[in-house]
Amino acid sequence: MAEEQSINIDSRKLFNLGVNLLVAGFIRQKPEDAKKLFKELKQGVQISSGQLTSEQTGMVIPIKLELDRSEYRGQFNFPNFEISVKTMLQKFETEVRKDK
Repeated sequence: MAEEQSINIDSRKLFNLGVNLLVAGFIRQKPEDAKKLFKELKQGVQISSGQLTSEQTGMVIPIKLELDRSEYRGQFNFPNFEISVKTMLQKFETEVRKDK
């Protein structure tokens, strides 16, 4: 039987991890690779993106990227998705600067 454990995750580090995954997956990639990733996510595939390891317990948590488009409105294609990701990253940057 699996044992339940809880760990504390710094919300800023988790936020930073999420942003870095988006940047690595869609901004710094070649356009063909970003489109391929989008297509896989659109088809419901979970993309393995690494892991977090707890400093206190050594527990390993897998990180997977997946797409939830339940709140998305509009035509769902790569150009629109890319614009949405870039807009969201700009908003994140604005909020982070407010926090400083």
